[in-house]
Amino acid sequence: MRTPHGFSSRLLAGTALAALLLTSAPMARAADKIRVGQAAQAFSFAVPEIGTAAGIFQRLGVECEKIEVSGAAKENQGLIANAADVGLTGSTDFAFEVKGAPHRTVAAIVVYPVNMAVSVVNAIKTPDDLKGKKIGVTQSGTLTYWMALEFARTRGWGAEGITPVPVGGVLANQVAALVTGQVDAVMSDAAVGLTLAQQGRGRLLMTAQDFVPNFAANSIIAHTDFIRDHPDVLKRFLAGWFESVTWLLAHKEESVVIGMKVTGLSRQVMDAEYDEQRQMWSRDGRFTDKQLEQLSRAITEIGLVDEKPDLSKFYDPRFLP
Repeated sequence: MRTPHGFSSRLLAGTALAALLLTSAPMARAADKIRVGQAAQAFSFAVPEIGTAAGIFQRLGVECEKIEVSGAAKENQGLIANAADVGLTGSTDFAFEVKGAPHRTVAAIVVYPVNMAVSVVNAIKTPDDLKGKKIGVTQSGTLTYWMALEFARTRGWGAEGITPVPVGGVLANQVAALVTGQVDAVMSDAAVGLTLAQQGRGRLLMTAQDFVPNFAANSIIAHTDFIRDHPDVLKRFLAGWFESVTWLLAHKEESVVIGMKVTGLSRQVMDAEYDEQRQMWSRDGRFTDKQLEQLSRAITEIGLVDEKPDLSKFYDPRFLP
């Protein structure tokens, strides 16, 4: 049976065009996986989960695999062993880099440290009531350890003005140390004081912003091999991070629900923490010279390094949006 005139030529032309489009169109690729170490169950570290729930990291072709560890020291060990590509941690981890650890600080997370706080039981009424008392910290030589000493120094009490007591990084243990009288206060995540307030047994006395204003408390570090071999993935991860921060600040309900899963906090406490910590986030990941100087002094004063280093040599902002 004869086909209408011109049909065959049009069919061939259409087939050829379709073939050309198929061969010239970019193939959809699988997302690049990035292993994200997390030093604590903190809301400041919940951004990968929030950004994934919002579809931000997927759109950028990044899949975040979270790896939870207990404390900065173990996270540093994980990066040295190449068990993680990036880490979310306290900014005093600059000290490990000064000592030769194979990672670099690539972005600031928290630059308004309302997430770090002095939490107390009801018997403590004012900051001056803590002079000569025991303050719980996660462990010696950590960010919370330095902040406890800095709290005493800014009150004019000197290095001997308080006694730091290691109580670990688990929130339940920190609360227990307070209510059983092992310590008189805890320097840690603000969630400790917010949890005590919910229980009617204590409160958040003051945040670190009150005595170390605009301190860059938390940061993102990246393994030097990952920086060298996968710079584009790191760049897309950081772009996703800061887009996710913008999203979470505009979507409280969704962010609180996800934050509860990451932190293990109750709805009431997570609601309060979200409101308390809205100002903490860095919007561009950049450290100021003053913040680097503060961190240099911190890691020197707690004995992590012998002399004050120039931390700009260990800060790599090339991959920030």
